[in-house]
Amino acid sequence: MKRHNWRPFALAASVVVVLLSCLLVFRGLSRSPEPPQGGPGLPVFDETPAAEPSVSETPEPPSPEPSVFDTPSAEPSPSAEIISEPVWVIIPAIGTDAELAGTERDEKAGSMAIYPSASVISWYKERPIPGNEGNAILAGHNKWKGEKGAVADLGALEIGDEMTIRYNDGSERLFLLESLFEYELKTAPSGEIMSGDGPARVTVITCSGKFNTKLGTSENRLVAVFKPAEVFVTPEPPITPIPTVAR
Repeated sequence: MKRHNWRPFALAASVVVVLLSCLLVFRGLSRSPEPPQGGPGLPVFDETPAAEPSVSETPEPPSPEPSVFDTPSAEPSPSAEIISEPVWVIIPAIGTDAELAGTERDEKAGSMAIYPSASVISWYKERPIPGNEGNAILAGHNKWKGEKGAVADLGALEIGDEMTIRYNDGSERLFLLESLFEYELKTAPSGEIMSGDGPARVTVITCSGKFNTKLGTSENRLVAVFKPAEVFVTPEPPITPIPTVAR
């Protein structure tokens, strides 16, 4: 009886297994990174570039700055919980006087959905109501369909500037700017910025920097953090306005 030589078949099977393993590893490396735990990625603003983009100067290397997330653990909290949804926001120093519209997560983009209007600011309904314990998140376009956005001048704010939020029951709450940072979209600590945990604060986000045609959005994000006026403490040492973390 003739014996079969199984060695060639075993060798071929081993080669197939190795090739499949390499393919799986390659596919895993080629996937886009998932948003970090604790929150979605930063908002993706679908704005269009200006007709004549300005030429920006090369920024100087950033100096070390205190982190916006280094908040004291013993910080007092606002007294009464707010149950009415926010409907309006006013930031006098930059002329913002705009409607707030609640949005949810954009599952396709993996980020907070942004209301398609230059004059409306979005409030992320999956985070706290502004003024309650935790991080409330607002975001607005820098530019939309050629029209200047409601928070386009966010970068001109100074520490201590006021923001008033009005609620649908007619009440208002005053907040003061504690910090203002600029982050590169690709490397920003989005998990921390978008997290709903921690002391009461309101994070306002808009786009900045050069418009990237491949991404369909600007390359940077401005992130302003406001604290309720009743618990606001001027940072010591003061946080320099818009320290560029990465550009």
